[in-house]
Amino acid sequence: FTWPGIDLLVVTGGEAGVEAARKTTNKRLIAAGAGNPPVVVDETADLARAARGIYDGASFDNNIVCADEKEIIVVEQAADAFKRELAAAGAVEITLAQAEAVAKAVLLDYPGPKRRPNPKWVGRDAAELAKAGGFSVPDSCRLLFVDVGRDVDHVFARIEQMMPLVPVLRARDFDEA
Repeated sequence: FTWPGIDLLVVTGGEAGVEAARKTTNKRLIAAGAGNPPVVVDETADLARAARGIYDGASFDNNIVCADEKEIIVVEQAADAFKRELAAAGAVEITLAQAEAVAKAVLLDYPGPKRRPNPKWVGRDAAELAKAGGFSVPDSCRLLFVDVGRDVDHVFARIEQMMPLVPVLRARDFDEA
């Protein structure tokens, strides 16, 4: 932040990182706090390439990076084929009931109004999340996903859980996505 050869800082992350950038320097600063970035996949995408890229991004560092894909919005026409490609890339699809069991195990105040990630679960492996939910996946699994249909209020679509579990939301078309 203080190196003299840099005139503009661009910082993203949690409040602590943003605040550190503010306090450490009086340089120009563009900053954003924690996020919950969606990725949109439509019927024109190379589905295998999109699935591989999303798998690599969303499973990197167990999805704790604020710029990682946190939810996948897929156009209905491409959804089933995309899910097959995501599974072929190495992700494991879980059921809504399994996702609910994971949510109960790893979120605080769930299903209450102040639901949030339990810090002891942030950044844990997908297999550990599955075990907490009462089921198992291969230890090699780096990403879990759950098809929540059109439920934009699903807990995993609304909070940044910073865990390798992402919802797949369905949209009618690109405009709705």
